[in-house]
Amino acid sequence: MKLICFLLAILMIFNMSVPLFAQTQIREQFQARQDANRDATADHKSGMWFVVGCLFPGIGLLTSQFVPRNAPASALIGKTPQYVATYTETYKRKKKRLQARSAVGGCLTGTLITGGIGFALAIVPSEN
Repeated sequence: MKLICFLLAILMIFNMSVPLFAQTQIREQFQARQDANRDATADHKSGMWFVVGCLFPGIGLLTSQFVPRNAPASALIGKTPQYVATYTETYKRKKKRLQARSAVGGCLTGTLITGGIGFALAIVPSEN
């Protein structure tokens, strides 16, 4: 009888600890995503990607997609493996999106400027 009570007590403790563990993991993942989004935004060099997109439209867009985006190691020191995995994945995704957005903006701006210059040159009468 004592053994059954002991086993039931252990089972109850285990059942109560599983939801707490799951909540802790969810909170940790949420915090990792927040931290990664904040750090990726802070580390983003929008001006550089805008100029690259403006001067080299095709290359700039491709480069913005394939340049490695490594998460800062200082943000991962002392963190759990789950935090590190979530942070790294979120950081890379956010940086890729920001780089592409800036490069596209530069590409569109460069295209408008080039098109405007071309249009202006086309309507200016030549002196032949």
